[in-house]
Amino acid sequence: MFNEVQMQIAELLQTVSETFSNILLGCSIVFALLACFFGYKLSKLIISLSGFILGAVIGLVVCALYLETDHTVVWITVISLIVGILFALLAFKLYRIGVFIFCLFFTANTVYLLFPAGMHTPALILGIIAGIIAGILSFRFLRELMILITAAYGGLQAARLLLGIWNYDTLWMYLAAGAALAVLGALTQFMTSKKLKHR
Repeated sequence: MFNEVQMQIAELLQTVSETFSNILLGCSIVFALLACFFGYKLSKLIISLSGFILGAVIGLVVCALYLETDHTVVWITVISLIVGILFALLAFKLYRIGVFIFCLFFTANTVYLLFPAGMHTPALILGIIAGIIAGILSFRFLRELMILITAAYGGLQAARLLLGIWNYDTLWMYLAAGAALAVLGALTQFMTSKKLKHR
């Protein structure tokens, strides 16, 4: 039964990947650029999205470990979506908790992007540690950290995706382009955004 579920998930992911890969790629590039240049202005939207992703991942992992049913794939999907929505609402309503989740999510992803392929475990561990530190510091330096984190993540992610399309995805070129976008994005955000009033 478990092997059948694995095969169904693999087939589903392959179908989705083949059908929607270009759409997902385009959306990912747009999201990365929006985060890079407008991350602070879109903070509530991005915080809610971060909460949803974190909740969905937690729901997925817990269900995959403990759920035993004849409709595993359906229930995993439904429960993961419900947990994701609850986390999104929690992040939106309890803003400071949302900021912590935001900083954790984006800092961990930014650190992960800095590591070369094949170093997933140390990148993940260091990313989570850095994310927790950033989340704690956000209670004191909210605007500055949110701008720097979104600019760094958006710049690196956009550079990785765009250079991958053009087959110029060497490490030094990716880091240089990502750093340039991050600096430009951070400067743009600092110049065009004022400190928002948060609950």
